[in-house]
Amino acid sequence: RMASLNNMKIKNIALASLAILALAAPMALAGAGTITVSPATREIMQGQTFTMSVNVNPAAALFTAKAVVRYPANLLEVKGFSYGSQWLPLTQAGYDGIDNASGVLVKTAGYPGGLSVAKALGTITFKAKATGTATITVGSDSALLDANSANTLTSGGTSTVTIKPYVAPSPTAQASGTPNPLASDVPASATPSPTDGGGVWQLIAIVALVAVVILGVLYWKS
Repeated sequence: RMASLNNMKIKNIALASLAILALAAPMALAGAGTITVSPATREIMQGQTFTMSVNVNPAAALFTAKAVVRYPANLLEVKGFSYGSQWLPLTQAGYDGIDNASGVLVKTAGYPGGLSVAKALGTITFKAKATGTATITVGSDSALLDANSANTLTSGGTSTVTIKPYVAPSPTAQASGTPNPLASDVPASATPSPTDGGGVWQLIAIVALVAVVILGVLYWKS
């Protein structure tokens, strides 16, 4: 009889444990939403512009996503943001803004019908202002709201950007075989000399005219 009672207690404990797990599992899944920035690491040069993707990964259907992205304002500057397809942006104060002085970007949008799969909320365009290591972080004040406006966000991702000094590209070698024109390349016919055909006949005509004049003077004197 004691063995039977012990077996019953064990069964009751097991059933109670299964019930607790069954209740806890949906609650854990409902809150397992994330917002990340990708790629997780990258290298660029000072002065360059580059893009980073803001991605949402809901565990349950979400209807609104709010991403608060922080970055070092002394190293990075946001030049723009573009939403992914089918998102409906919310432009109200507190839900939309770019503050390059403080290094904060806030973007919020709704998704008609709800979203249950991973999708890019949008793309941030950054410019590297100075050399160093910049950490881009999705803040805990971000949100993934379900149909009941409950926030299911559990974590936000980070990305590390290494900014190296600018290196100018090597100059392209000039094409050969196109020498600059020189004076010797000008055809001789372009600069006629007094010894060419036309110049000789002009000289003969002048000499003949002078001879005629001299003979005429001598004739009249005689």
